[in-house]
Amino acid sequence: MMDGQIFFPDQTSSEDHSFQGSQLSAQDVDFRPARGAPRLIQDIQLEVNPGEFLAIVGPNGAGKSTLLRMIYGFYRPSKGSIKIDGVDIKRFSSRQLARRVAAVLQEKPAQFALNVEEAVALGRIPHRSGFSNHDSSDQIKIQETLTLLELETMRTRPLNELSGGERQRVMLARALAQQPRILVLDEPTNHLDIRFKLKMLKLLKQLNLTVICSLHELNSALEFADKVLLIADGKMLAFGDPTEVLTAEKLSLAFDVEVIPDRLQNCGRVHFSFAVP
Repeated sequence: MMDGQIFFPDQTSSEDHSFQGSQLSAQDVDFRPARGAPRLIQDIQLEVNPGEFLAIVGPNGAGKSTLLRMIYGFYRPSKGSIKIDGVDIKRFSSRQLARRVAAVLQEKPAQFALNVEEAVALGRIPHRSGFSNHDSSDQIKIQETLTLLELETMRTRPLNELSGGERQRVMLARALAQQPRILVLDEPTNHLDIRFKLKMLKLLKQLNLTVICSLHELNSALEFADKVLLIADGKMLAFGDPTEVLTAEKLSLAFDVEVIPDRLQNCGRVHFSFAVP
């Protein structure tokens, strides 16, 4: 045992090709980048059940990306705790956490020398022993994710030849090949055309994974999320059911815009339009 870490039996077998979500909770979470610095995140509390889709919404600079970085272990809370299935993430080793949480970030991937299949194969690293190469079970998982994200025909193409949307799909495939229990995504629909944006959100909703996702598109959050966290200036304004969190009053307060709710005739779903006061 090192640095307060404890070691648990691995919960994800390399031979298990299905997904299984985990519970995620945050209790009184603060974050300061340095001692004495202002808090970028303040008193966040949430609980997400296994298999649920949490959308984190708020204006630019609200702290969405910072909160996501704490959830996948890049930052540690200055106060409070983040737990997976009741266990503080600080108690997991790096490999154990990587078998539980995978992240798809806004940053461009650095592995431009790799082709698509090689990039997706990186997701299998947490499941390997030492410096071993991937085995048949790894290859099966790689093929499954290539198929799932419609990437089979471009498996040998270098990443530097892909569009931004195509690279985003490759990074999601890499994360799914990791077989996590919690999938963290920072604006995953950026650079995607309408078809793949809808396909991705529908896929994320259907997977038996716990999905934690920052979104700018409030109507998409209303349609696809099971729960929504609304934050502004690092503070939690509301958390809960999308219809209770995404109201004209609360969105107007968070974004400083006029919010115009309407109801779509074909499905009866609420749809928001916005205007500057």
